[in-house]
Amino acid sequence: FDPLGFTSVGDERGFRKLQAAELKHGRVAMMASIGAVGQHFIKFPWAEKVHGTFGAMNSGEGVFGFVGLFVASGFLELAWRESDDREPGNFGDPLGFNQYNADMRLKEISNGRMAMISMLAIFVAEVASGKDAMEQFGLSALPRVVASRGAGASAFAGRTMSSQGARAKVAAAVATVDEVGEAPKPPFSPAQQIGAIAPLGFFDPLGFTSVGDERGFRKLQAAELKHGRVAMMASIGAVGQHFIKFPWAEKVHGTFGAMNSGEGVFGFVGLFVASGFLELAWRESDDREPGNFGDPLGFNQYNADMRLKEISNGRMAMISMLAIFVAEVASGKDAMEQFGL
Repeated sequence: FDPLGFTSVGDERGFRKLQAAELKHGRVAMMASIGAVGQHFIKFPWAEKVHGTFGAMNSGEGVFGFVGLFVASGFLELAWRESDDREPGNFGDPLGFNQYNADMRLKEISNGRMAMISMLAIFVAEVASGKDAMEQFGLSALPRVVASRGAGASAFAGRTMSSQGARAKVAAAVATVDEVGEAPKPPFSPAQQIGAIAPLGFFDPLGFTSVGDERGFRKLQAAELKHGRVAMMASIGAVGQHFIKFPWAEKVHGTFGAMNSGEGVFGFVGLFVASGFLELAWRESDDREPGNFGDPLGFNQYNADMRLKEISNGRMAMISMLAIFVAEVASGKDAMEQFGL
């Protein structure tokens, strides 16, 4: 199954590289599928409040853990290298199991493909529902403090009639107070926030935002700004790396293709670790706009007009970097070579 024609007859080297990548992603996905289930029941002491399979990345503890895993993976990537005298993905048999035969390799590929599809499904479901891998089956994630007080075992979706009745009484009492006091403020509207620009206006076909959910909107807009800023810097780097290279990486080729070399992976790990520290140092604040981490140089330019320009340029940069990536995968040429240079 190769509808996009990534492989070709006679290109053994290209096939080996692709199969090694498939095995690597499959192995990671198989471990991730176990972790997606396990993290619901077992948590590190310093990460007890972290929630979600992928949602853990919304917390400093989750980012810290991911950076640790990524750095460890980088070292393994440099230590375990492919060899032409062995099968793709074969890094030896240190425990002497002697099981890496044709049948076991086929099972590993099949299970890896299933795991990749499963993790993609867990990710999509969590984005849509906010529930981790186990909660998607209806299992609630009770905090340990609540569970220790005998609040009850995990319950399937739904609430008891008593809790519904109590909440209804509270809601009625609040409504009565509101009627006596001032008129409530209009609900938060995502369509009226900065970022809704012509010709599409407010564009949210998948319904990620909703009226009244200011917290959810702020989180999404902060993520959009963050990705846009990274893409804008990446677009400059995609052009600059064609002309300027570090002395230890002169033979590295490609914008994204640099990740096929140890030097490129080393550089990426360095950038990722630095980003992790910045992620922990610069935190969102409810008393400032999404993505506003202060003005250390005193430019005093972070007004509504500048914010709109930043969002627009960030969106363009994200689309540009996606186009550069697709073109490089198809042609093997970096950002500047795609212009014939």
